[in-house]
Amino acid sequence: MSSVDPALQCTSRGAVVLRVFRSSLYRFGAMGVAASVLMSCQSQTPVSQQPLELPPSLSTSQSVLNIATPYGHNEILLSGKSGPYWALVSFNSTTHGTEFITPPGVSTRGGIAVATNGAGDIVAGIHAYQSLLISPIYLSTTNGKSWSTAEINYPLSPITRAVALTQNTVYAAVSQRQGSDFIVRSSLPNMSSFSKIQSPPGLRKVVAIYGYSGGVLALYRGASTKTMYEASYSSATGNWTSYGKVPRAIHGASIVTSSAGSETAATCTEAGQSSGSITLAVRVLSSSTPTSTLETLPSTTSASSFLGCSPLEVKPTLSVAVWSKAGKGRVQVSLISSPTSGASLDSYLLPSLGNGTPEFLSLKGGLFLYDGSSKGVELRDLSNSTNFSSTINGVLAYVFKQVRAN
Repeated sequence: MSSVDPALQCTSRGAVVLRVFRSSLYRFGAMGVAASVLMSCQSQTPVSQQPLELPPSLSTSQSVLNIATPYGHNEILLSGKSGPYWALVSFNSTTHGTEFITPPGVSTRGGIAVATNGAGDIVAGIHAYQSLLISPIYLSTTNGKSWSTAEINYPLSPITRAVALTQNTVYAAVSQRQGSDFIVRSSLPNMSSFSKIQSPPGLRKVVAIYGYSGGVLALYRGASTKTMYEASYSSATGNWTSYGKVPRAIHGASIVTSSAGSETAATCTEAGQSSGSITLAVRVLSSSTPTSTLETLPSTTSASSFLGCSPLEVKPTLSVAVWSKAGKGRVQVSLISSPTSGASLDSYLLPSLGNGTPEFLSLKGGLFLYDGSSKGVELRDLSNSTNFSSTINGVLAYVFKQVRAN
C-alpha cells in the first residue's frame, strides 16, 4: 500500500488540478485554495516510504487532532476534516479570507500537528497512518505557499501538540514501537537531521509540547498513566527543570509575543476553590527562567461551574481566559488580566462547547474561539459575535470534492 492517497497526491507534472466554479465559495477564497495547493505541489520534496503497517496503539485519536494557533498579527492556522483527510487552513481575521495550505504528497488521514514562531515560520508534522511508518515534517517560510521537507525516523506521538517551534529550533515528540516516548530536535533554518535530546525525569508518554524562546515546555505522563508532570528544557544548557506533578486538567499554549522572534509558553490549571472565586496556578516561560504565580480570580464563577482556563496574550500582557458553565446551556468566558490583578478585561456568553477543549486566540485585541471535531470546525470572533464556521467548513468540503473529482 502506498503512503500517498490518490485523492490528494500531486500529478506527475507536480501540480494538483482544481476546477474552480463561480459560486458563493469563490468569494471565500476558492482561487486562493487552488493557488496554495498548486504552489505547494510545485515545491514538494519527495518523501521516502516504508510499506509497513503501524500497530493500532500508534493511531491518532480523532478527539485530539483539532488544533489552532495564531500566526502573525491577523492570521489563524487551524486544522479541520476534509472528507476522510485532515487539512491545514489559514484564516485571515481582517479580510476573512480562507486558504487551504496543507502540505501535499502524503496521506493526512492520521492528522496534522502544527506550530508557529515569532519569525514567521510554520512547521507541520504529518501523523503516521497505516503504511506511513515515519512522520514527515514540513517547514514553510512563505505563509504555507511552499514547503521544505525533512523526516523523523519515528512516527509522531499521537497527540495534538506533537511539534513545537522557536526562532532557532524545531522540536517533535515521537513514539517508539515499544518503550517510552522521547523528544527530538533540529536546527533552523535548514531543518536537516533530527537528534534525540535528554528526556525529562520519568517520561513515559508525552501529552503536549510548547515552544518558548529558551527551549521547550513538556507535559507528560510517567509510569502511571494517571499522573501528569510538567518540565521545561533549556536549549542553552541541555537540561530539564522539573515542576513535579500537575493536575490532568492543565491547559497550555505557545504564544507568539509582541517582540519579533520571541515565543512564550504558558500553562494554567485550577489550584483552589472557594465561594465566589477560583485560584489558578499560572506558569510562564519566555526565556531560560520560568515565572510561576497563583492567580486568585474574584468572580461569580463557582467551583462547581468552573470548566477550564487557557493562557493567551492580550497585548501587551499575558492574560487567562476562564470558561465556566452558565445558565440555559451556555458557557461564560471571562478574560482576566495578569499578573495578579484579578481584573476582568471582558466577558462573553456563548452556546455550550460540547465535550471538546476550546482554544482561545487573541489577535489585534479581538478574542477568537476555536473548537472542532471530525464533524466540523467551530471558529468565532467573540469580540463582535461573528461565526466563521460555515465559511471554513464550506471551503474544506469544496476542496475535497474538487480534488476527488480530479
